[in-house]
Amino acid sequence: MKKIEGKGILSLLFFCICFCGCEKDGLQEKTRQLYIQLSMPESIHVETKGTGDTKPVLGGVEVQNVWIVQFKVNDDDNKSTGSCLKALYVPQSGISKSTDENQDGLIVNLKTGGDTDISKFTADNNLFYVIANGSRAMLTNEGSDDAMYSLTAEELAKITESDLKAKTVPIGTSGKPFVTTSPKLLTSEPFYYTPTNEGVIKVRAQMFRTFAKIKVNITSVSPGLFALDETSGDATVKIYNLPQNMATYRAAGTNEKTYPTTVDVVKGAFNMTVDQITSPNQTVSREFYMAENLRGIGKSATQQGKNQKENGPGSESDKLAGCTYIELAGIYKYDPSHTDGVKVKYTFYLGGNFTNDYNIARDYSYDITFRIAGPNSADVRVEITDGNVAIFDEVDVIKNIIVDF
Repeated sequence: MKKIEGKGILSLLFFCICFCGCEKDGLQEKTRQLYIQLSMPESIHVETKGTGDTKPVLGGVEVQNVWIVQFKVNDDDNKSTGSCLKALYVPQSGISKSTDENQDGLIVNLKTGGDTDISKFTADNNLFYVIANGSRAMLTNEGSDDAMYSLTAEELAKITESDLKAKTVPIGTSGKPFVTTSPKLLTSEPFYYTPTNEGVIKVRAQMFRTFAKIKVNITSVSPGLFALDETSGDATVKIYNLPQNMATYRAAGTNEKTYPTTVDVVKGAFNMTVDQITSPNQTVSREFYMAENLRGIGKSATQQGKNQKENGPGSESDKLAGCTYIELAGIYKYDPSHTDGVKVKYTFYLGGNFTNDYNIARDYSYDITFRIAGPNSADVRVEITDGNVAIFDEVDVIKNIIVDF
């Protein structure tokens, strides 16, 4: 499996934030604008066309709402985070395309004036977080989804930086975290703001997807033919162990190497329908999305050993518990003209490499190609479920993103 990191910028989102003045060192600070430029990496490429050009889109994701959260930064050497000063919810109606022909992005203009304007932020040493598509209910039960809302002092007192990072959003529906359409939750890295005497301050914050994309390609290598099992008339690939929720930040803002707990991982199986393979050398493909699943590093030194329980990264009796894997079940024929074939299952554990990495990271794209050349009963990744094996195929060394069976 190959991990592809983001390169370049897909699109930009600009925020115009109004800061309220205050007395500091005998000088009256002026109301000013802060332009926050949000960029998207290309680790998961999604076409931005086809939306009718009527709704705000950032990196192929429709932006339905935005939270802008501001924390005080204490005057110490570690720049520790203090109280939550402001948390502003902006609905989609407050988000539009940039009118600057040199900037491909979105803009939210929050400077409307007035001493009681809810869009004003405190001009002080601050730390900002921006969350897109987190929903209003992520931080409050007050207000409405289609109106701007600023948390009250009582609500702000209940929010800490660690609490914000630990917020989660379901991926899919309850108990069914398998999705084939892109989720929408995007978050920025935290970024600092220090007051200056300039009228406009420009800050750039990169946004990240809180999910991963998995692309599965299956090729039946000539001269044999592998056909997938069918469910209700559709060829299917089975996916196991998918997390139920997307956390706003990696490992819910902790330094834990394992996240989430196995209790929050739904075993499945989840059926992903694909086109049926009907001829040798044919390739079928399908994509799905999942929340990050950080399981750790195992003990295997070989591709085949990654499937063995004793080599897994976990501490439970089943050390592979919670690790995401793909199962291809079907019938392999040594010649397409044969009436009968061998029933087999091919199993592959996902992760950062082919041997011992079981981590699925957020904002990464995993492109996997399975080349089915025959049922090798000596390979622990292959289970012969019925029939007699006449030929034993050697398993080639896996290079890059190719998995040979």
